[in-house]
Amino acid sequence: MPSTQLEEKERIENLEAMADVFNAYVVDPVFFVHHALGHYTWSKQREILRAVRDHKFTAVRAC
Repeated sequence: MPSTQLEEKERIENLEAMADVFNAYVVDPVFFVHHALGHYTWSKQREILRAVRDHKFTAVRAC
C-alpha cells in the first residue's frame, strides 16, 4: 500500500476508535466525568448523573 493509503486507513481506524469512546460517553455519564474530565465522583454524584441520563426531569435536594 502506498503511504497515503496506509495513512488514510490509520486515520479511519483512529476516527472509529474515537467514535467508540464518544458513544461510551453518551451511554455512561460517569465514564465521561472520569475519563474526559478526570474527576472522581462520590456515590451520590454518580446516582445523580445516571438519573439525569435516565429521566426527563431530575430533582436533587440541596445539602
